[in-house]
Amino acid sequence: MNRGFRLEEQHPLFLRDSSFEPSFEVAATEFRYPSVEVEPRSEGYDEYFDPPLESKYECPICLLGLREPVQTSCGHRFCKGCIVRSIRDAGPKCPVDNERLSESQLYPDNFAKREMMDQDVFCRMKKQHGCTWKGKLGKLQEHLNVCDFIDVKCPKKCGREMQRKDLKEHLEKECPNRTLPCKHCKNEIMWNELEDHYGNCPKFPVKCDSCKKENIPRESLKEHLDKECPAVKLKCPFYIVGCLYEGLRIAVIEHVTKELPNHAMEMAKKLGELVETGSGSHDMGGQRNASGTQRPRGGAEAFPREQASQEGYLHDLSSRTQTQRDEIDELRRKVAEMSNLIHHLERQLEETRMRQERPIQELTLRFNRYETKLLEVEGRLCNGSYIWKIDNFRQCRQDAVNGVMTAIHSPAFHTSLYGYKLCMRINLNGVDSGVGKHVALFVHMMQGDYDSILEWPFTGRIALSILDQSDGAEYRHHISETLVAKPNLLAFQRPTAPRNYKGYGYVEFAPIDTIREPQYVRNNTMLVRIQIFH
Repeated sequence: MNRGFRLEEQHPLFLRDSSFEPSFEVAATEFRYPSVEVEPRSEGYDEYFDPPLESKYECPICLLGLREPVQTSCGHRFCKGCIVRSIRDAGPKCPVDNERLSESQLYPDNFAKREMMDQDVFCRMKKQHGCTWKGKLGKLQEHLNVCDFIDVKCPKKCGREMQRKDLKEHLEKECPNRTLPCKHCKNEIMWNELEDHYGNCPKFPVKCDSCKKENIPRESLKEHLDKECPAVKLKCPFYIVGCLYEGLRIAVIEHVTKELPNHAMEMAKKLGELVETGSGSHDMGGQRNASGTQRPRGGAEAFPREQASQEGYLHDLSSRTQTQRDEIDELRRKVAEMSNLIHHLERQLEETRMRQERPIQELTLRFNRYETKLLEVEGRLCNGSYIWKIDNFRQCRQDAVNGVMTAIHSPAFHTSLYGYKLCMRINLNGVDSGVGKHVALFVHMMQGDYDSILEWPFTGRIALSILDQSDGAEYRHHISETLVAKPNLLAFQRPTAPRNYKGYGYVEFAPIDTIREPQYVRNNTMLVRIQIFH
């Protein structure tokens, strides 16, 4: 099988591995472009600096550009996140000179921060999509927020992701949740509900069934029928005085004009009858008033009784109001007592939490150290044949595609109990010419406890395999390649850093489409094996 094979380039890239050791990665001289970061990162800036970043601006732990740089009491610069994590995981010491160092001895380096923000960088999408932007690091995020080539999620929450430049077309033509403006009322309506909306839209033009007039807004149809439509059948407005004529609007208008004198006479007649009826009623009312004046004493006697009744009602209402006020005051007092009790319990809970937090932190740190020791023991006992289990493969692969974590490092392992220390690195979305097409697989030498008694440079053969996990050995076809160490390359010299930033391996180890097949990823897990013949 013909695979891309190369020595790693010199620009550093940090990615943390599960062994809690300082990690050192290698980036190619060509550009790799992740998408916009979706959450804050604690390691350094993995951007595409032009010109390349000077070493004084690189963090000694992650070998990336300093992010939130701090300076130690012993004079070294680190990313704040890197050195804090190192102190918590590896103990209170400087990873450069092993001087004692605590978090309280870290000081923000604003000068270095300003210098970093003033470095020139390319857009992350330059190589993959050809974005031409170049500017200061401090302006990069501002550009990424508008870059046409960055993947964005559909704001209509349909679940699709696309480049920002394709978002407009998606929203207009493809999105199942897209809305369109109603051309009549201008409201935004779901595209697949637009026809139903037209059946209820108040601005939708309709036709009058009576006069056949068209383009009447639906909300104006009633007013048209009441005031304008010539084909509506109406009563004569003088029906209240007995006119029985009915006809179309135009005919009724002609009728009213023609019969106006007769209608006026009818109205005068009706008015006269009303006046006579009103006079009779007035006379009867006068008689009732006259008879009423004969009983002033009874009314005068009733008034004090009515006043007394009202005073009793008001007194009762006042008593009930006072009772309710007393109940409200009692409730307020109880609420205040409960509030004080809650505050007291909260203080007790916080004090308990503070007492327990330190032991928990100590146990967590101790557990992390034991886990590191366990991984180290496991790596020592493998005798140069080590199988790396990559769990949650699909998420790791997606993180690589999105640029969140483009490379993963295996735990460290040894060729023998006191032998060479190495690790593997896999790029699940490829590097350089293999981006998006091939998985890249490399080997890195690491600093070991017994390097001083080993022979350097390292020599021997290394077999790398992605294992076929099919049931039945006769059906398994591992993807394997064997490389021979080249002593003249720096990748096989004695490491001067916790992990040699130069690796050796395959840029195009296996096609991505091949490793997606179920025999290579089973239960969302991939197995990578290394065998060292030394």
